[in-house]
Amino acid sequence: MATLKARIYEKRKTKDGCTIYINYNHNGKTTKFSTGLKVPARFFSSAKQLVSPKYRKSKEYNDLIKKIKADIEKIIIMVRQHNGDLSGENIKYLYEISSLNDEQKSRHIKNSIKLISCFEEFLAESHEGGHRVKDSRTVKGYKTTLGHIRELGLNPKIQNLGSKYCNELLKHCFQQKLNNSTIQTRIFKDLKTFLNWTIDQGYRKDEFKYKLNLQIIEPPVVFLRQEEINLIKKYNPQTDSENYIKMLIRFLCLTGLRYSDLEAYNSGGIEKRNNGKFWHQIYIPKKKTYEWLPVSQRAVDLIRDFEGTGYSVPVGQVFNRLSKNLCKKAGIDKDMEKNWMSGATLYTDKFKKWERCTAHTFRRTYGRLVYDKTGSILQVMYLLGKSDEKSTYRYIGLEGKDISRAIDDIDA
Repeated sequence: MATLKARIYEKRKTKDGCTIYINYNHNGKTTKFSTGLKVPARFFSSAKQLVSPKYRKSKEYNDLIKKIKADIEKIIIMVRQHNGDLSGENIKYLYEISSLNDEQKSRHIKNSIKLISCFEEFLAESHEGGHRVKDSRTVKGYKTTLGHIRELGLNPKIQNLGSKYCNELLKHCFQQKLNNSTIQTRIFKDLKTFLNWTIDQGYRKDEFKYKLNLQIIEPPVVFLRQEEINLIKKYNPQTDSENYIKMLIRFLCLTGLRYSDLEAYNSGGIEKRNNGKFWHQIYIPKKKTYEWLPVSQRAVDLIRDFEGTGYSVPVGQVFNRLSKNLCKKAGIDKDMEKNWMSGATLYTDKFKKWERCTAHTFRRTYGRLVYDKTGSILQVMYLLGKSDEKSTYRYIGLEGKDISRAIDDIDA
C-alpha cells in the first residue's frame, strides 16, 4: 500500500521560496521527489523546519497540497489499472512527465509494466472467458507457464522482452524433465499467445521472434504387442478382482476407449446394424460431439459378461495399479529405457514394461493394432478421435523407420 506525505526543507530554499517534496512510501521503501511547486519563503519557519501554522491553515496552502496528492493518486490509479510498477522510482518518473496528456501517460505506464504483472493480467482475462480460451485445461496450461516464469527468477519490463529472455525461459522449462516435443509445443504456444496479446494491448510493438536449438528427447511410447495380449488372455486370475480387471484390459485393447468413457459405459447403447455389425456411440472431446464407432463382437461379449458380474468399474488410479500387477503376473516384463535431460546432462532410467501398463497403454495398443492391420493412419485417427496425423503417429509409437517399412515390399 502506498502512502504520501508532503515535506518542505530549508536546504532547498531559494529566492522564490521553499520547494515542496513528496515522501512516497511503497512496501516499506520511501522515495523522495520534488513536486516543482514552492511555498513562499516568508511562510517557512527555519527554527521549527515547518510551514508557519497560520499559512498551514490557509486555503491556499491546503488547496496546493490537495492538488499535489490528487495528481499523484491519479497516477497510482492509472498504474494499478494496467498492473504497472508502483515503485517509487516509477511514480516519480510518471509525476515528472505529468504535463503529458492522458494518452501519453498511458503509454509511459504501459512501458513500465513488468512481465509477471502483465502475465497475471493476461491470465485474469483468460478466466473471464477470452476468445482464446477453449476449456479449463487451457487456463491450467497458462498457470503452468506462469509458474515457470516465476521459477526463472527474472522479471524484465514487458517492453524489453525479447527473444533472448524467451529462449532462457524455454531452456529453463525443458531442463525440468519436460523436454519432449508435446510439452515443448504447448509451452511455446502459450508463450507465443501471451506475447501476441501484449502486442494487441499495446504493451509491445515488435513481433515475437525466436531461435531455439535444444535436444528434444521423446519418452518411450508403451503399447502391447499381440503376443503380450495373448499372455494376458492365457493368464489364469487368482481372484475375482483379477478376473474383472483382466476383462476390462481386454475390452480397452479391443475398443481404444478413454478410461473416462469406460467409467460411463453402458452396453445398452450398443446397436446392431443391418449388416450384422455392432456400433456404439462415443463422445469425441475435440469435436465436442458424439459419433458412432464400430465395435467387435468380442468386445460386446466381454462388456456384457463384465456387467453381468455386478462389479463396478474402479476409479482410474485403482485400475492402473491393479492392471500393472496383473501384467506383471502375466509375464509382460520386457526391459525398457527412458532418457531425460537435466541441464546438459543426459540420464537414463530403466524399467520393466509392466510398470507402464495403464489405461492409456491399452488405448495406444488398440490404435497400433488397427494400424498394423490396415496400414491407414486415417482410420486410426477416426477410431481414436484424433485430429492431427503427426501426433497420432507419435501416440501409437510409430517412428520414421517403421513407416518406411511399408514401401519395402513394393515391386514394380
